[in-house]
Amino acid sequence: MSQRIHLTCYGQRWQSETTISMIKRRLGSAVNARSYWSQCRALMLKAVAHNILILYAPGEPSRLAA
Repeated sequence: MSQRIHLTCYGQRWQSETTISMIKRRLGSAVNARSYWSQCRALMLKAVAHNILILYAPGEPSRLAA
């Protein structure tokens, strides 16, 4: 193996896998859009909705209150 593995980035795959799993569990795994750009828009909206759901999760103290 002649290429070096960047050790700082190597262990970060689990973070993206966890986030994708959370989005699929909460918002579903299907995207109903047909065109490529509509699919991109739908995925972006899912990501934004996921972030909002994390901010306003019930049972946790509000992260917006200072």
